[in-house]
Amino acid sequence: MTARRIEWGGEWIATLVEGAGGRVLVEPIVSGPDGTILMGAEVLEAIRQSGVAVEHPVIRHCTPGQLAELEHRLAHVRGGSGR
Repeated sequence: MTARRIEWGGEWIATLVEGAGGRVLVEPIVSGPDGTILMGAEVLEAIRQSGVAVEHPVIRHCTPGQLAELEHRLAHVRGGSGR
């Protein structure tokens, strides 16, 4: 199993995990301007429940336009088209 960072503009935005069972894109934890979690709540909860410290991308103060662009980039990676 391998894991690699997916970067956008030099910033770590997700992790792609690949193994015998296929590949999984682990989305970042994203908060809006008011601190509300917009993306990655499930990831955050899984990390919390595991009790294990992990490195994971967090994007803070994300505007609606930035979130749309991020979702577009992540869809591109999920589709196998690269970064």
